[in-house]
Amino acid sequence: MSHFTVISADTQNGTVVLVLALLGASIVGLIASKNVVEANNQVAKEQEKVTKAQNTIKQLEENEKVIDSRARKAVEREKNAIKNQQSVQKELETKKALLVQADTQRKQLDQKARELKIKAEESNQELVKSNNQLTAVENSRQELEATIIKIRRDKERFQQEFNKTQEQYKKFKKQVVDSDKYLQTVEILAKKAGELEAEGSDTEAKELFSQAGQSVNIKDHKLRQAVLYAGISYAYQKLKSKDLKEAEKYLEESQQQWKHLQGNNSNEASQIHILTFKTQGNLFKEQDKTLQAINAYKSAYNILINLKLKGQRGNKIANVSPSFQNMQIKILSKQNIEALHREFITLLSQYNGDKKLKSQVEESLKEHYLDELNNFLVNKKWQEADRGMARLMFYVANREEQSSLNEESIKNFSCQNLQEIDSLWVKNSGGRFGFSVQKQIWLKVGRPGLSTEWTNDDEKAWRVFVSRVGWYDEEGSYLNNPELFENIEKKKVEGILPLFIRNVWTWYPVNSPDESGERRVKAFFSRVAICKL
Repeated sequence: MSHFTVISADTQNGTVVLVLALLGASIVGLIASKNVVEANNQVAKEQEKVTKAQNTIKQLEENEKVIDSRARKAVEREKNAIKNQQSVQKELETKKALLVQADTQRKQLDQKARELKIKAEESNQELVKSNNQLTAVENSRQELEATIIKIRRDKERFQQEFNKTQEQYKKFKKQVVDSDKYLQTVEILAKKAGELEAEGSDTEAKELFSQAGQSVNIKDHKLRQAVLYAGISYAYQKLKSKDLKEAEKYLEESQQQWKHLQGNNSNEASQIHILTFKTQGNLFKEQDKTLQAINAYKSAYNILINLKLKGQRGNKIANVSPSFQNMQIKILSKQNIEALHREFITLLSQYNGDKKLKSQVEESLKEHYLDELNNFLVNKKWQEADRGMARLMFYVANREEQSSLNEESIKNFSCQNLQEIDSLWVKNSGGRFGFSVQKQIWLKVGRPGLSTEWTNDDEKAWRVFVSRVGWYDEEGSYLNNPELFENIEKKKVEGILPLFIRNVWTWYPVNSPDESGERRVKAFFSRVAICKL
């Protein structure tokens, strides 16, 4: 305030003083402004410190609250600790008391434990014994179970065997009954066959005896009886004192036995069917029922053809004839088959029936004889083969009644049949026997001509020939058949069989005194050459 007073007093001194006064005022203002700024900064700083102080105070207050809370909690904990300490002290005392008591009990338990240990050792020993006993018992139990299982199995097996035995007993009992009935039937058939034989019907008797013998091999009782009944029926038909009613009765019995064979095409069934139809056909013939007889024989013949188709002629050894019956049970004999053909041929001839069928049956009979010949040859039955071949050749030449061939029948003998007969001999003898073998020997002795005229040279050649083939003995005489057949295997002579040419030489001339054995021999060798054997 004193400065403004000075300036106001000096105003009178002039402008300089005013300027100085303004300048000073400006400086003062600047200084004052600076001081204000600094003061403001100082105030801000102080304010900041105040804020920090306030924050600090606030934090301290919060800390104080936390500390206070903690202090209270600490106090509370201390109080609780004191209480817990007191509780623990009481509990400790209680536990001490319990410990004393427990120690007493422990001592007692130790004593009991020692006692129990002793007992346990004793028990353990007993347990070992018990375990051993248990093991033994278990083993015994297993053995017992195995024994029980074995007993059960044995019981089941015994039961099965018992049941089987019962079945076998029933079968055996039935077999005994069947066997008794079979034997009775066989006795009847044998008796009737014996009666036929006594009457001179040797062929029929032989046929029935063969049926009786073959029936033994048939296991089925009904089929066996069917064969026997058919045989008895046939016997009643063939006896001189025929009894066609009895024949019909036994035939019906036979048919009743094989009814269950319907649809059965086995070899055994086929043979029984053939036999029964043949017997039926013969009965119809005896009853003058020719057409029915032909139909019955035709049924038997057709079955026979089908049966023959199952077999074939060959090198396989067959123990019975006919050879096409390559089967275990052989009911039909060769007599049965021959009789079937011949009786059928006779019926067809008398009735003037189917000529084509008659020709077929005649050809089938020839095939039967060829089968028979082959069977003998395969089995090395040389004498039977020689006889069978002669019978075949008589049949083919239609000279059965004469039992010989004349010059004409020799010249006209079928080449096909001659070739087939020769091939069977050659094949089954390993090339040792046959007409073709004999022809080669005949050519070697110098008689290749086809003329039937017999000359002195032919006579000489014939003597050489019969010696070469083994028909002469050392003295130049014909060997008899037993000696000749002994030599077949002993001397291994080629061309010794068949004996047909030797028989041609010895046959009595049946047609003309001019026909001689020499001419027939020449005719036969000529036929062999023409047929290219």
